[in-house]
Amino acid sequence: MSNILRRLSASSPESEETKPSYSNVYEPYSNTVPKEEKISSVLTKDVKFEGEIEFKDELKVFGAVTGTISSNGSLYLEDGSTTNANVKAKDLTVKGNFKGKIEVDGKVKLSSNAKIYGDIKASAISVEEGVIFVGEARVSKSKQQ
Repeated sequence: MSNILRRLSASSPESEETKPSYSNVYEPYSNTVPKEEKISSVLTKDVKFEGEIEFKDELKVFGAVTGTISSNGSLYLEDGSTTNANVKAKDLTVKGNFKGKIEVDGKVKLSSNAKIYGDIKASAISVEEGVIFVGEARVSKSKQQ
């Protein structure tokens, strides 16, 4: 507003130089992800995979997998997923349909909509009400089960 008043009060506004003032300061864009945020690998609902999957940190499956899944990370078989596989992972959460063998170093979590047909070996298992589980479960803190 002060620039407008100066112009109006000046005898020759053409000779006066005015500089625009900007109130917004833009910070440079950073394309880095903070270390505390995990980046998941995802197999979406429209994916049907047959074969061997190996991953490092975390995998979320929404589609269909047939074969072998192995990792030192966490596996999430999400609601609506269909898995027919042998699984070796650090941790496993099942919300979908599973058929096969499970070997987990850590914890297996079976959510209420899960349907599991197969055997489980893990250090810990949590089972929510409503789970369908047909098979054998072996829980042991030692790695030699």
